[in-house]
Amino acid sequence: VEDMVNIVSDYSPEAGVATSTLQQLEKRLDSKLQKVLAAVSRPLSESGQLEKLQQQVQALQQRGNGSKGRSFQRKCGICLGSHMTKDCPLKQFDSGCYLCGGSDHIARNCPKSLTKKSPGDSSRPSASGN
Repeated sequence: VEDMVNIVSDYSPEAGVATSTLQQLEKRLDSKLQKVLAAVSRPLSESGQLEKLQQQVQALQQRGNGSKGRSFQRKCGICLGSHMTKDCPLKQFDSGCYLCGGSDHIARNCPKSLTKKSPGDSSRPSASGN
């Protein structure tokens, strides 16, 4: 019995340290949780974020209004009409390139296209498929 008491008493301080460490960890976690909850539940107007968001929205709206006068007009890669290439009445093929039927490129990149791009023109990225 005496040996058993000695064994238990040997581990008692460690149990106290473990409990103390867990309590400290719990306090730190509670503190962090309180900070997160305070940040999430705080109104936007207190932190100044509402004003920042309103300014960003206004800037985007002004930028959008400035481009209304310029509208993008599509040009057909086959006949240069104002329709999309896939809708061209002169389209000869239903799959692959609409101009020559090749499967390794699309009409925009066709060597037979009327709308040839200059070698340095990278205004539109090339894509595969139709």
